[in-house]
Amino acid sequence: MTDDRKLPPNPHELGRVFNEVPELYDRVRPGYPDGLFADLVAVTGLDEGSSVLEVGCGTGQATRSLAALGCSVTAVEPGADMAALARQRLASFRNVDVETSTFE
Repeated sequence: MTDDRKLPPNPHELGRVFNEVPELYDRVRPGYPDGLFADLVAVTGLDEGSSVLEVGCGTGQATRSLAALGCSVTAVEPGADMAALARQRLASFRNVDVETSTFE
């Protein structure tokens, strides 16, 4: 007798899948509304002098909005291909550094 039950997806494996197709991920992933960042500024007081650590930046969608606010952003992304695409997409921002690493 075989056990046909499906195991729940391993979150670490899902992250690797996204890293294998970063352009597709970036194209189909919904962006963040501008109002989210306006609220973030209002609640936290972020401004051009603020330093932000972004964990799991993916292809840099939120990073772009944080950088546009003038914040100095250190973005951490464990997927090498995702980080490379983020660096490419964020190259015009001198206030962003993308590190390929896990947060730990």
